Amino acid sequence: AHGLWKKRVFAGPEWIMNDMLANINQNTELFLFNEETSMLLGPFFSNGEPGLNRGDAFCRKFPAQVPVRAGRELWEVEVPWGRGQITLGAQNARGIMLIDVLMNYGVMARDYLQQVWGLPARQVDPAALWRPKAGSIDAGEIGDLDLENCYVFHGHIGTMDRIVRHRVFACPEQDMDNLQTYIQPNTQLFLLDIGTRRLLGPFLPNGVPGWNLVDAFRGRYPAQVPILPSTELKQAHFGRKVVPFGRLRTEESRMLMDRFRDKARIAPDDVLQAWGLDPRGAAP
Repeated sequence: AHGLWKKRVFAGPEWIMNDMLANINQNTELFLFNEETSMLLGPFFSNGEPGLNRGDAFCRKFPAQVPVRAGRELWEVEVPWGRGQITLGAQNARGIMLIDVLMNYGVMARDYLQQVWGLPARQVDPAALWRPKAGSIDAGEIGDLDLENCYVFHGHIGTMDRIVRHRVFACPEQDMDNLQTYIQPNTQLFLLDIGTRRLLGPFLPNGVPGWNLVDAFRGRYPAQVPILPSTELKQAHFGRKVVPFGRLRTEESRMLMDRFRDKARIAPDDVLQAWGLDPRGAAP
């Protein structure tokens, strides 16, 4: 996805070239479907003729390319049933219907998407929807574990101290789209230490996800979100069990969070103190 907006080009395998030449002109509306996030984005328009290998952004894996520009406004919508339905190339009736979903039910794309495609940000600042706090979040504010609204981050021996010190969860660049899509003010966050296999949480976001909010990870994890711990920070050991990264939406993830809810206990005193919490105030 980053190669797309950096080069302002949409790309596909060589076999799609004839389809592109036959169907793309200056008035053709183009749309981008992210299969990882199930987000549909558009409209775009061609900014030149389709051709082969207009740039080296895709290591020649996708030589059929067309230069593009964003429309006056970009819109996006989550289409979880779109995988396998929104096909590469000219759309059939099903694909056209899903694009109608975008135009009828979509929302204006997030500011960072507008900006990376060369459009001005929206007039409403999404940061105004957040109210950053100091200290910690009372467990009562977080409420019960919401299995539909959780996000797991990973840390290791080289990052855990920095995560605690700066109160920020951090990811590689390619994860920013997911952070911007799925993390809202009430999203419950969890941190897995991949060395000890201990899952810690819940946390809540303490601001809008952004780029390089702190300079603590030597540029390796620029997609970041500020966080606050719950006053009743809990910990569970997962041993060899796989703990997925990111938004929890699969049945395996539900089972994982059920295990956390059943097995987790208040974190040890040294962990609570590292997060600025008073062990005496934690529930047993």
